[in-house]
Amino acid sequence: MAFGFSMGYSLALLGAGYLVGLAGAIALFVGMFLAWGIFTPYLSNFEFDSTKNAVDLASSVWSSKVRLIGTGAIAIAALWTLIELLKPVIEGIKEIVKNVKITNQEKNERTNIDLSLKSIFILFVLMVVGLFITFYSFVEDANLSIYYQMLFSFVGTLVSVLIGFFVAAACGYMAGLVGSSSSPISGIGLIGVIISSIVFLVLGVELFQDPMLSKFAVALAIFTTSVILATAAISNDNLQDLKTGHLVGATPWKQQVALLVGCVFGALAIVPVLNLLYQAYGFVGAMPREGMDASSALAAPQANLMSTIAQGIFHHNIEWGYMAFGVFVGILMIIIDNILKGTQGMSLPRLAVGIGIYLPPAKNIPLVIAEFKIYCNATLD
Repeated sequence: MAFGFSMGYSLALLGAGYLVGLAGAIALFVGMFLAWGIFTPYLSNFEFDSTKNAVDLASSVWSSKVRLIGTGAIAIAALWTLIELLKPVIEGIKEIVKNVKITNQEKNERTNIDLSLKSIFILFVLMVVGLFITFYSFVEDANLSIYYQMLFSFVGTLVSVLIGFFVAAACGYMAGLVGSSSSPISGIGLIGVIISSIVFLVLGVELFQDPMLSKFAVALAIFTTSVILATAAISNDNLQDLKTGHLVGATPWKQQVALLVGCVFGALAIVPVLNLLYQAYGFVGAMPREGMDASSALAAPQANLMSTIAQGIFHHNIEWGYMAFGVFVGILMIIIDNILKGTQGMSLPRLAVGIGIYLPPAKNIPLVIAEFKIYCNATLD
């Protein structure tokens, strides 16, 4: 039986801890307790190795098995959140259709003027065409036949648009309602990479038997997921801005134009910044040059998780049993959360529980400490 974890200290994480809220901190702590107090010790019994000390054994079990449990919990929590948001999203679409029929007097009110449906349709077509060109330029480098180039480009665009439309509506609604910090971005990334990987695997099941093309398939699935995540993240940001504008009486169409411009320049700016960080520090598991200090590499836990899942699907070696158990844990957390909301007026954010299981304690503990410090200060005052 083995368990062991390290505590971390980071001013950035302590600062972020002031934003998670008491319920979020408790949920993270519950996730850590499940991971390191129950799952890791129990699974370590079946992985005993006399050549390893207890801490190394615990870390190995957590990394290879317990994190998959966290993955399943995060995925089902995010999916449930999207299901809960389905009704308000549909109502929102109905409201848009209804607004097309409002009177001229209401239309002429400054705070009711959005971009026209014609403008939105033109922008949508341009976006889809741009996405297809982007996917084609990505697929073209794999030296596939023109059939597969067109097929993967079309399917990648279709998956991105269909899933992106729904997650943008759901995440935007959540961001406008309670803020982007409550939006299930991590879970959406997991759902996106699983769906993308399975779709591409079905389309190219024989093609991806080649090891090199299998690597391309993993990259394509992650590339598709990145489009979905970008859609969700931008909707979070933009809907918070639009809500703020609504509260202060801004003109919607002017805000929307400004946000479109901001998205374009943001996309142009982030590429060189990320490339600069990559060349200077590298990312964990992906260093740009040999001989670089791996301890200085930037951590990207969600990206690593998505890569691991995609590789597992295409290489047929992912341990679905642990993910399925994680889904079961997530369902239990959903039930507990709903019971608390219905009887005690409290909550246990289910997504945060999954994150507490998945992320290393060095990332979670500063968040929990900061929030409990706030709670203690408020109680003493």
